Amino acid sequence: MGLSHLIQRSITKKLLPSKPSNIISSSWFLADTTAKSFDLSGGSNGAKINSFDDNDSSKISKSSYHVSSGGFMRGVVFWEPNKPVTIEEFQMPRPKAGEVLIKTKACGVCHSDLHVIKGEIPFPSPCAIGHEITGEVVEHGQLSDRKTIERFPVGSRVVGAFIMPCGNCFYCSKGHDDLCEDFFAYNRSKGTLYDGETRLFLRNSGKPISMYSMGGLAEYCVVPAHGLTILPNSLPYSESA
Repeated sequence: MGLSHLIQRSITKKLLPSKPSNIISSSWFLADTTAKSFDLSGGSNGAKINSFDDNDSSKISKSSYHVSSGGFMRGVVFWEPNKPVTIEEFQMPRPKAGEVLIKTKACGVCHSDLHVIKGEIPFPSPCAIGHEITGEVVEHGQLSDRKTIERFPVGSRVVGAFIMPCGNCFYCSKGHDDLCEDFFAYNRSKGTLYDGETRLFLRNSGKPISMYSMGGLAEYCVVPAHGLTILPNSLPYSESA
């Protein structure tokens, strides 16, 4: 089942054109239609949907925590209320200090995503939607602290949080991650991470794209380390998103 069909079923047929020219359907599959969770790990034919060869250690280095620059990925973009969402190519996102690049394995479609698409929740657009993610750690941002790197080593299975706590504000320091000041001041108000900048830019034009949480309905996403939790090996990616 192609991604265009998945979005038609999970969002509404009205939000996609009947024959979208920029919808990429190959190698994107819905693992659990009842949970509305997109499996982004690749198709049954073994095709890879990312721009990197997972077996090429020169491109993904576990020792340097660095993915080579110049790659690209695909992700879902919301442009304006009640208009079709589209699949676009992005420059490969780069994590900064305290952030982690995740290779998305599955992403749920939450009603909050639908509220944004319908214009019921105001949010800066265009934006990349999706926040119920599971995936694999690919890279740590430069100058990330050793404790974070050891907690989430490259290759770790992780699940992301909708409210991505900064870990430093008044509420986070009191254990009230759900009230994180930076999350609401930056991500919910501006569509950025906590330095006031997005990590998402369209591949060809370089146009910045806002992030709804981490913008997880994409092949890769950048998440603040405090917004991640280790996913046990016993839990499948698609059922945990």
